[in-house]
Amino acid sequence: MSSSAAPSRMSKSISRFLPVSTQPPEESERHYSQVHFPWAQRLLAEREQVRTYHTNRVLRQYDQTGRFARRPTAWRFVLLTFEPGRGLELDPATAERIAQDHPNCLRALRATPVEPTLILDRVDGQTVLAKYLVELDRAAETSPEEADLRLKVMIDRLASRLDGTPGFRSLSSNRVLGEARTEAVVEEGQRVIGQLLPGTDKCAYLELYFDDLSFGDRFFARDDVLELLEDPTFAMLAVYHVEERCGLDRR
Repeated sequence: MSSSAAPSRMSKSISRFLPVSTQPPEESERHYSQVHFPWAQRLLAEREQVRTYHTNRVLRQYDQTGRFARRPTAWRFVLLTFEPGRGLELDPATAERIAQDHPNCLRALRATPVEPTLILDRVDGQTVLAKYLVELDRAAETSPEEADLRLKVMIDRLASRLDGTPGFRSLSSNRVLGEARTEAVVEEGQRVIGQLLPGTDKCAYLELYFDDLSFGDRFFARDDVLELLEDPTFAMLAVYHVEERCGLDRR
C-alpha cells in the first residue's frame, strides 16, 4: 500500500462523449454496449502497445446538496493506457471505420492525453470496488497555470480528507495535456483528427475508488468535501458515480 504520489510510466488518454441526438438514448446505449464496445475490444487486443481499456458509464451525478440526485450531464468516458511513448497508432482505414460507426451511438467526443499520478493507494486484494470520477474544466478567465496550481491544492486537501476514511481505497489524478481536434461525420465530434487543438479548457480527471457506494456517498455528503468541490477556478467541477467496464487489462 502506498501513500505518496507516484507518476505512472504508462501513457494514458481519457475521452468523454454523449449519445447521438438523431435517435433515442436507449438506442445509443444498445449499440455502444452490444456492438461498439466488443468491436473496439477486439481491435485494441490486437495492438500490443495497448495495456488497458476501460469504459465508465455515468449512473449518477453529484448535486449542490452533497447527494447524487442531479440529472447527469455526461454519458460515458473511455480510459486507455499504453506502453510509454505509444498511443493508438491506428491506420487510416481502421480510423475511418471507427469514425463511421460513431454516428450509431456517440457525438461530442473530446479526447485528451493525460498525465496520470497515483495519489493514495489502499487497494489490498479487493476485487470489486465502487468508482467515482471527477471532471474539471477551467474557467475562461483562469489561466492554465493558475488552474494547475489550484488543482494541486485541491488534490492535497482532498487526499487529506480521504486518508483514514472508512472504505476508501484509491485516488488518482489525470492532468490533461491537450485535446484532439475532431470533426463531424453526421454530428460534431465523431471523427478524431490526428492533431491537437492549440488549447483546451479541460483541466483534469480524478478517479476515486471505495469498497462500496455507502462509503463513497457518505464521504461526498460531508460538508468539508462539498465546500472543497465548490471552487470558482473551474467552470465545471462535476462528480459522477460511474459503472466501470473492463475491456482489456494487460498489467
